[in-house]
Amino acid sequence: MKRLATRKDFFRELYKSRGRFLSILFIVALGVAFFSGLRSAKPSMQITGDAYFDARNLMDLEIVHPEGISGDLIGEIEKIQGVKQAKGGYSADFLSKKGKEQLTVRVTALNDAFNKPEVTTGRLPENRWECLADAKLGYRIGDKIQLESGSQLPLETMLKETEVTVTGIGSSPCYISAERGSTGIGSGSLDGFLLVPEETFALSSYTQAYVEVDRAREEVAYTKGYQKLVAAVKTKIKEQMEPKEGTWYVQDRTSLPEYDGFGDNARRMGAIGQVFPAIFFLVAALISLTGMTRMVEEQRISIGTMKALGYGEFQISAKYWGYALCATVTGSVLGVLAGEKFFPYIIIYSYRILYPQMGKILVPYHWGYGIHAAGTALVCTLGATALACHKELREQPAQLMRPEAPKNGTRIFLERIRILWSHMNFTWKSTVRNLFRYKKRFFMTVAGIGGCMGLMLVGFGLRDSIVEVADVQYEELQTYDGSLYFAENTSAEDREAFLEKMKQEKEVKSCFEASVRKVTLKLSGKQVETYLMVLPKEQYRDAFSLRNRKTKQSYDLRKGAVLTEKASALLKWEKDKTLLLKDQKHADKRLKIERIAENYMGHFLYMDEATYQELYKEAPVYNSILFTVKDSVSESQITKLGETWLKNRQVQGISYMNAVEERLQDMIGSLNLVMGVLIMAAGALSFVVLYNLNTINITERQRELATLKVLGFYDREVSAYVYRENVILTLFGTVFGAGVGTVLHQFMIRTVETDDAMFGRLIQPSSYLYSFLLTILFSLLVNLVMYWKLKQINMVESLKSVE
Repeated sequence: MKRLATRKDFFRELYKSRGRFLSILFIVALGVAFFSGLRSAKPSMQITGDAYFDARNLMDLEIVHPEGISGDLIGEIEKIQGVKQAKGGYSADFLSKKGKEQLTVRVTALNDAFNKPEVTTGRLPENRWECLADAKLGYRIGDKIQLESGSQLPLETMLKETEVTVTGIGSSPCYISAERGSTGIGSGSLDGFLLVPEETFALSSYTQAYVEVDRAREEVAYTKGYQKLVAAVKTKIKEQMEPKEGTWYVQDRTSLPEYDGFGDNARRMGAIGQVFPAIFFLVAALISLTGMTRMVEEQRISIGTMKALGYGEFQISAKYWGYALCATVTGSVLGVLAGEKFFPYIIIYSYRILYPQMGKILVPYHWGYGIHAAGTALVCTLGATALACHKELREQPAQLMRPEAPKNGTRIFLERIRILWSHMNFTWKSTVRNLFRYKKRFFMTVAGIGGCMGLMLVGFGLRDSIVEVADVQYEELQTYDGSLYFAENTSAEDREAFLEKMKQEKEVKSCFEASVRKVTLKLSGKQVETYLMVLPKEQYRDAFSLRNRKTKQSYDLRKGAVLTEKASALLKWEKDKTLLLKDQKHADKRLKIERIAENYMGHFLYMDEATYQELYKEAPVYNSILFTVKDSVSESQITKLGETWLKNRQVQGISYMNAVEERLQDMIGSLNLVMGVLIMAAGALSFVVLYNLNTINITERQRELATLKVLGFYDREVSAYVYRENVILTLFGTVFGAGVGTVLHQFMIRTVETDDAMFGRLIQPSSYLYSFLLTILFSLLVNLVMYWKLKQINMVESLKSVE
């Protein structure tokens, strides 16, 4: 009989307090969805990428030899332990005309085992005079493409056909973004690719070999398991092939344009998923915990009655445990089911701006994250319920059947300031007293609002920090427009003559020689690969601004070597510590760093000629020219200028800064959408938090508010009485949230950075303003919703006897 009564009471309570039940359910669902969903984004991105690469049979390794690769050598490679299969391939770069525009294209032979293209229109080529064209090139089916050699080699020695006809348009898994890579002919940048049958090539040996690593398809791309497996086979190939045939170049997928970029973005989302959802979930758990605690405290009379009737502590507590369990489990299930689909899908979809060739978006459930989130939510709500029940059940039934006595009013600090206190009216005095009378509500509301405000500020701040990179790096720190690289063994006289020729170009504003090469810096067991840039004494100021990030103090290279900030942080460099500089062309050297310079993309070690000569006891050999064009020169003019320079046999290649900046802007565009999702989620949490806290506030003070109505207060006056407190608490919360958000932003920005990039450290004032205004907006919306609750308060409640 008792069990039937408690069961009825449980379902009656669910129906009677369905608003509270749904609010706890929703806030748990929101917290679990965000926690598990955002943490699922990284593995879902990796799985999506891996499925696309596996479906297209993307090679694991590409092997190149300067003299080509024969069929016999392919056979030897295939016998190496860990190699599942190896196939030869052909590839070469050519020039072509499309109207008046000159294009640089990479012609690659179709391979039946590797790098299968996706045909979007038409068909694959079947005859040696046919081709599949890159969709980026803008050709149509039936167009004829005339190819020209961009090097000293005649085209006929490489291809059997000088003109090919487009039979299909498509994409290749070797190019997952709009970037096509660099080349030593034409403009220095590839515009696209053409795929042709093997018979189109006239070469006697393969230009490269493709390798599939055994068991690599069982691993997920970008994971440690895959990278470790491929790296081991890569080492074995080098060890076994180099003694036979000299220098071999064995490259993995990271050599493909933007392959690593996709992995970096996945890792970046993983870093955000480690911190941002944890704070989000903490706020959600705090509010749901508060809701259950208040529910138990409000029903002390019912608990006392049941205890007096002979019900045991377990029977009484079971009602509240069941209530918390139902709300939390239902919310957790809904949160996992929705969150692990919605958030990863939106994030991957956002990144398709950068990677349009990627296949179907895959977002499988990662149950570990869901179980983790749901388990934590259960511990919080059930633990809070158990503690609240234990606290109430310690008392005698007679005590429980009487409402708790109101807290004694105490003088507050403002009452001691007579001038201020005497000028406040009754309602303001009541408001101020109530704020400090209900201290638990005060701190809970400030913490809840502050947490939500802080999360929104982090979302806006991350965007500020990432946007700042493009603006500062290429408009303030590195202001040159491109780098021209000389072929190896170019004489000093030829370099000097070419430099003078460049200075005569009407489009060129300034240009100077520089020595650029990769070196490795070591310190206390840590190492970083960086570009060593040896620059002329004064001219470098035309292209670089070497300065302190915080003070903006400019540095002079004549005073010694300057290292960029992120490299310094990775090495954990401290003043007066010397670094070990490892260089393939020279013996190891000890180097003292004089200054640390602001920089966001890549790692650079700057020094002038004098410092270099003192270090290596020889003059630097300049291998490049850094150039800046006039402001009136367009991108197309820069490209045409580069094409002219590349016709010189001494020029090996050119890289343009605007191409790097455009890729960075594309990344910022995709991240803006991701940050938008984070900000909207934080905003939704803010609304739910405010709603729950206001509901608790009104329920706790129902008798007080009913008394005000009896005393003659109109509905609007009663509402204003409550709103005034809410607005003040919201303002306190936003101030607290600004501090929380600033600290959390600094931690987050260091977490999401990759090893070769550094983001800005400042949050723009506009971001503080937007976060503040959104928090105020949600507070006002909640106040509007609460008006109807306040209007429904029954005045008879104030006349009921305590006895």
